This record gives sequence, structure tokens and C-alpha cells, in this order.
Amino acid sequence: MPRVPGAWRRLARVAGLVLLTRIAFLGPGYGADPDAWRVAWAARAIATTGHYEASRFPGYPLHELVSALAWRGGPLALNGLSALLSALGAGCFALTLRRLGARDDLLAALALASAPAVHLASVTTMDYAWALGFTLAALDFAVRGRALACGVLAGLAIGCRITSLGWIVPLAIVLARVSPAAARRREVARFCAVALGLGALAFLPALITYGPGFLRFYQHGYPRALYVLKNASVDLWGIPGTLALVFACVALALRVGKRVAPGAPIASGLGGEAARAGLTVAWACGLAIYAIAYLRLPIKAFYLVPAVPFTLLLLSRLLPRAAFAAVCLALVVSPWVLEVSQAGRPDSLAPTLGTVMLRTGGQGWLVDLLRGPIFADHERRALDMRYVDECLARARRLPGESVVVAYDWLPQIRVRLGGKREGRVEYVYLLTRAELDGLRLRGVPVYDLAGAEAENEKVNGVSLRASGSRALEDME
Repeated sequence: MPRVPGAWRRLARVAGLVLLTRIAFLGPGYGADPDAWRVAWAARAIATTGHYEASRFPGYPLHELVSALAWRGGPLALNGLSALLSALGAGCFALTLRRLGARDDLLAALALASAPAVHLASVTTMDYAWALGFTLAALDFAVRGRALACGVLAGLAIGCRITSLGWIVPLAIVLARVSPAAARRREVARFCAVALGLGALAFLPALITYGPGFLRFYQHGYPRALYVLKNASVDLWGIPGTLALVFACVALALRVGKRVAPGAPIASGLGGEAARAGLTVAWACGLAIYAIAYLRLPIKAFYLVPAVPFTLLLLSRLLPRAAFAAVCLALVVSPWVLEVSQAGRPDSLAPTLGTVMLRTGGQGWLVDLLRGPIFADHERRALDMRYVDECLARARRLPGESVVVAYDWLPQIRVRLGGKREGRVEYVYLLTRAELDGLRLRGVPVYDLAGAEAENEKVNGVSLRASGSRALEDME
């Protein structure tokens, strides 16, 4: 593999630019996703008790354990680590593209970092940016034929997020293509052994703490088709990025049967057209693996973050250079303009002059032409914290013992209070019928926060309001 002149300077340049786009958005709080607050709580619990606690199953041990070392730094420290890993990953992606002969490596790396789901993941206390950063570094070593280093980095990614196992196949294909024929099997076997071994070692704290039962996933039910599509399109790529990708796919479909001039030719050191085709197979396999995994439970656009680099690698191979650059430019602007959000939520943003209201299937959607996903997320995080502030203030005025069904607000409340109880008020996630009946017999009033009524009926089959609960925000 040919060397990249000034590789460290190139990596630092890309990482620095990416970090600059993150600094202003490292707060407020740990993130709009309740899971970010769950990680913050787990980090605190690990640091203060010395015992491992999973933020959610199956556990994300490496991310949680390292976060425990930095939890006293608050959101700035934990969100900053996510930003740093995303920036280093983008720098490694630029180097990978350069090694593959791409001339638009810097633009493509910025496009990767700018995909809205990637950008948002990198300013919250979540494991997505960590896993992406490690896997992109592993990819750069794979393209260089460094099986051992590739395995170590892939193992660290698995320790951050178990779904990073999906990278094993494409990375193995890359190593098989770039390694000398005589050493091919040995290098691939070495990579797999190191990656899987280190990944398994990272999950020992979860196994010791919870036993084999740690290996389970939450089931939230299958969402509606429109929600699945929204996650995989505008939430992942942004509106400009989605439109650019649609046009690119149409252009590719029209070119079927014609000879495609690749926008990013594979460097001659990789063995020419055969290696080029082999690497295309690797990117396609990676994309297929994560697309299938997403369709298994398409709850969040974040689940498709690993699909972003594979998509860009494929497009760099299949699109003419000008078309690929246009897609990248659309992605670079995607975090900053045009946001789609659900209307009627407690954290719904006030309309701007550029907001258009759309209705489909009885659901209202706000399309904001003047406020992009990263600005919307920043405002939403502030609204979430203000809503919790108001609820905590009301709860402190409740007379006597009370229970508040907090639903997804519980992780934030728990972090901010240092537990699930303040005074004589206890905060719980949801309540079963038996628990509600017991509270009623004891004369303990029940209150609920936004979203808890619908979720409690969905999960536990009992209506909080029909059982006597009242909305806490209606209490003065």
C-alpha cells in the first residue's frame, strides 16, 4: 500500500475541522436521547461503587467504564469524548480514501462527519461515535494490511457496542484482498481471533455482573413504516443529503449495463480491477449487514450510523467524481438546514417563519426550512431540561408521599437528583396494575409525566389515568 504523504497532518486537519463543528453543541445536558442519561448514570454508579452497572442491556462496557473515569467532568467531558472519537474517525476515513486513490478524501470525510445522525451522536454521551471512531481506524489499518492493529481496534469497537461485530466480515474481506496470497488466511485468522477475543474480554464485566442473561436486547415493538423510512432517510442523512442520495441512486440505476467510471480509483498497489471489485464487495457486505440489522428493530436512526461510511465508500467507487462531490457537499450542509420533527411533543420546537406543517396518517410533522437538525437538537435538549426542572419544582410542592411515573424522563431525573427519590416523592419508569392497586390501597397519589400514559398502556396494558393518576404538569 502506498504511503500517504503528510498522513498525520491530514488526519489532524480533518479531526480539527470536525471538532470545530462540535464544540458549540456539547450541551446542554448529556443528550436528547434518554439513553445518554442512562450512560451518565451508569458512569457515576461505576465510579462511586466500584462495581460495573450496564446503562442498558446487553451493556456497552468499554464506553461505560471509560466514561466512569470522566463522569465528574459532566456533559462537557463525556460529550467531548464522543466528539473526539468522531473527529479521529473522520480523520482515519480521509486517510483510507486517500490510500484508495480518492482525490476528494477531505470532502468525503467531512460528509461522513456531517451526516446528521453521526453529528448528533458525536455530541451526546452515547456509544455510537465511539464504535464508529474505532471501526474507521480499524478500516485504515485493514487497507494497509495491518491485521493485528486492525483486530485490536475492531475489538475495542465491539467492547463499545456489540453491533460492531457487523464490521468483522467487511474488514476480513479487505485484509484478504490486500494481504499477500501466501499469508492471506493467516492474516484474516489473526484479525478475527484478536477482534473477537478482545471484544469478548470487554464484556467480562457484564457477564460477571449479570450472568449469561446480559446478552439480551430491549423490544419496543415494531414502528410504523413511515417512521422506519424517516429514520433511514432524513434523520440519518438530513433532507439535502437524502435528496442527493436519491438522485445518485436514480443516476446509478440509469447507468445499469453501462461501464461506470469510478470516482475513486483503487491505488495500483492494491492489485488493480480484481482488488477494486473485492473491496466493492466488502463495502456492499457491510452496508447489507447493517441494513438488515436495522430492519430487525428500526427504532433509531443512530442504528444506521455504521452504514454511512459503507455508503460513501460504495458511491466513491460507482459515481463519477463530480456526482460524488455533489453528494458529499449536500451531506456537509445537512446538519445546518431543514429539520423534520414530530408535532405535539413536550419538546416540540416553536415554529419559525420557515416552518411548514404536514399531516400524514393523523400525525403532524413540522418541516423547518430555517433550522437544521443540529440546531433543533440543541434547542430540544434545553427544552427537555426546562421541562424536567418544572416537573421537579411541582413535585416538591406535593403534599405527603407521592409516586411520579416518569417514563423516558426518569434517566434525566435520576442523574440530576442522584437517585429515584427526593423527599417523599418517588420516581418510577412505569407501573403494573398490581403496583397501581397497591398504591391506591395505601392512599398514595400517582402522577405522570408526558408520554407515560400511552407507554404504560402499551407495555403494561393498564391506563394510568383510568387508575387515578393525574398529569404532574397540571398540578400547581
